[in-house]
Amino acid sequence: YDALMAKGLVLQYTGDFPGAAACFRDSLFLLDGTEEPRLLVAGQFNLINCLFDSGCTDAAAGLIADARRLMEKVGMRSDLMHLRWLEARVLAALGQTEEAEQAFLEAWHALTQARIAFDAALVSLDLAALYVRTGRPAQAQRMAREMIPIFQSCEVHQEALAALIV
Repeated sequence: YDALMAKGLVLQYTGDFPGAAACFRDSLFLLDGTEEPRLLVAGQFNLINCLFDSGCTDAAAGLIADARRLMEKVGMRSDLMHLRWLEARVLAALGQTEEAEQAFLEAWHALTQARIAFDAALVSLDLAALYVRTGRPAQAQRMAREMIPIFQSCEVHQEALAALIV
């Protein structure tokens, strides 16, 4: 399973999301969840993420509840935060904008409280994009203004900050 997980990560980072999803799916069948529960959590999260990124949104949505149950048992708090963020992206893609907004806000608050500033700022970007898509530019602008200091504190390049402001 280690080789499949590693291959899945390489494929994910190179943008071959369907190939990565296949590797993660296959590796999950080989894992013994009692011996390697953290690997099982990581494999499930990566599978859901790759399914989403490859356009298989319904398939990704169908796995979230099982992943949450596993993460609540053996995962870390940050696993649940990141899963909630991924769930928000899935909900937005499915057109469930109210649920997506709630999930983005929950993820943002959790990441902010945990002082995971860069990820919180990225959630803000996703939330701002949702606001733009749903015809709420004033809320998107407010989010952008709130993100700028976070990105500056994370030493994000000036060009990226300029793009954010636009």
